[in-house]
Amino acid sequence: MLHVDHYLQIRLLHRDGLSIRQIAKRLGHSRDTVKKALVQATPLPYTRTAPASCPKLGAFIGQIEQILAEDQSAPRKQRHTAMRIYQRLRDEHGYLGQYDQVRRFVKARRRKERETHLLLDHPPGGRVECDFGHIHVDFPDGRRPVPVLPAVWSYSHYPFAIALPDETCGSILHGMVCALEFFDCVPAELWWDNPATVARSILRGRDRQLNHCGSLASHHRFAPMFCMPTLGQEKSDVERTVFALERRFATPVPRVSDVDALNRHLLSCCLRERDRTVSGRSKTIGEMFQEEQTRAAELPKCPFDACIQSIRQADKYQTVRFEEVRCSVPRPVAFEPVTVIAASSLGTSSGRMGYRSQCSRLGAAFAFTRGIVRAGDAWASRSGRDASALRTTLGRGAQVVGAFPA
Repeated sequence: MLHVDHYLQIRLLHRDGLSIRQIAKRLGHSRDTVKKALVQATPLPYTRTAPASCPKLGAFIGQIEQILAEDQSAPRKQRHTAMRIYQRLRDEHGYLGQYDQVRRFVKARRRKERETHLLLDHPPGGRVECDFGHIHVDFPDGRRPVPVLPAVWSYSHYPFAIALPDETCGSILHGMVCALEFFDCVPAELWWDNPATVARSILRGRDRQLNHCGSLASHHRFAPMFCMPTLGQEKSDVERTVFALERRFATPVPRVSDVDALNRHLLSCCLRERDRTVSGRSKTIGEMFQEEQTRAAELPKCPFDACIQSIRQADKYQTVRFEEVRCSVPRPVAFEPVTVIAASSLGTSSGRMGYRSQCSRLGAAFAFTRGIVRAGDAWASRSGRDASALRTTLGRGAQVVGAFPA
């Protein structure tokens, strides 16, 4: 096969006045080859004029394509490998060829069907992505995993991370409120994947039925957006932030006295990110985040109350059932609809994560404490259960649930 050096030599001889016959005789090429070199300056790569013949596999290509088509609707871990396709062709259809022919054909076919992606360019102030990551932390009572909620801007890559008791709705509300207050501005869109604690049900396309997180979105006036199912790469920025959380923020394993100390460590890591420059960019994260703040919306003047409200009917036992626990209410409220509010603020106790909450009777002249339920107390009055079984949407660390007339 001739290279560009050969073509150059042919064209120089022709420039010096040699004929095609003389050039072919001197260089040992055919006259057709010399003519091609004079028509084009560089040789063209080899291309097939027709598909390669498959004398043994050709009769079985239809069966292979049918198997690959059926795999599209099969569970991911129960799809055919090239070896399994070869075994089926050999045992069920009498294929006499070798495995390597099947492997090459399947590889070429799957390469054509691979998913491709586009690099996205997000405008300043337009998008924040959220997710959950998990790190191990050394506390005085031992090492245990801790869920962390990271939030990151897609344009500047400025992150925020907070350790939470769990991944329930109350914890998410608290974490997102802290994130927005840390950024001191509100994005146009806030992206999640599809956790049940944020999206109650998945509707058509990107439509979701929201739970209590819809109140947060309405209060701050941002659009809650969700990835398509099984397409977590649509929020790739926060996925990389989770990786940074594990590899940089939590390496080596943090050794702290309590969760407050852990959150102070995470906060200092996020603040240090302002001076870092992302690869391929000329500005630091802090400089780019200043552009985000000028484009993003301001925080509402009235802060959002990160609580969960639910209307329940008081029964004849003077209790209201809230998730797994019955809350005691005063006698005048029996048989009446009451509003149960699970209000929380993240706190710590003996190095463990928990919630501190308070209960009051709205629009009433008095307050009552019989409706207070503390997780971990041996509360077994009227309900007949221990309050340690409390598993509300507020989280396993919830300490108070208050009930008062609606």
